Amino acid sequence: MDVLYQHLFNVVLEWIVRNTPLTRLPIQLDNTIVDRLRYADDVELCGEHLPSIEETYVQFKNSPERTGMKINNAKTKIMEVSRTPNLVVDMDFRGSQLEGVSTFKYLGFTITSQNMIQEEVRLRIVAGTRCSWALDNTLRSRILSRPTKTQIYTAIIRPVVLYACETWALTRQLENKRSFSTQYLEADLGTGLG
Repeated sequence: MDVLYQHLFNVVLEWIVRNTPLTRLPIQLDNTIVDRLRYADDVELCGEHLPSIEETYVQFKNSPERTGMKINNAKTKIMEVSRTPNLVVDMDFRGSQLEGVSTFKYLGFTITSQNMIQEEVRLRIVAGTRCSWALDNTLRSRILSRPTKTQIYTAIIRPVVLYACETWALTRQLENKRSFSTQYLEADLGTGLG
C-alpha cells in the first residue's frame, strides 16, 4: 500500500507543478527558461526578482490546498543568490513566514548565497577523509592486496570526494586542494592510485 501512496503523491505533485503558472521573470540559462526545479518532493522556485518569486510561491501554495496537501512552511527556505555579500533575512510572503538562509543542501550538494564552490569542495574533502578513516583498519590490513585496496579507494572513497564535481568551476586554489586531498588519501593507503 505504501508504494501506491508514493505514486499517488508523485502524480498529485506533478499536477500541482504543471498547473502553477510560470514566473513572470524566470531565469534564462543558455536558451532554456528555468523558473522551478523539482526532484521527488523538493521543489525550488527561481526568478530574477523577489516579487515574481513571491507571486509564483503564492500560486504554488494555493494549488496543493485544492488537493488537500499543504506546503510545510517550517521546511520552506528562501535564499538570494548574488555575487556580492547580502543579508540573510526572513521573508513574509502574504502570511507565510519563510526563513532566509545563506546555504542549503539540495540533492547532497551545498549551495551558497554567493554561489561559491569552495564550501562544497571543503565539505567533499572532509567527507572523503571521514570515509577514509572509517575504512582505516580495512585499508591498512596486510591481508588485502594493493590492487584490492585500490579498488576499495576507487569504488568507495573517490566517489564521496568527487560527488557532483562535474559542476565545479575549479580555480587553481581549489585544484591544489583537490590534488592535496587525493595525495593525502593515496599516502594513507600507502600506494599511488593516480
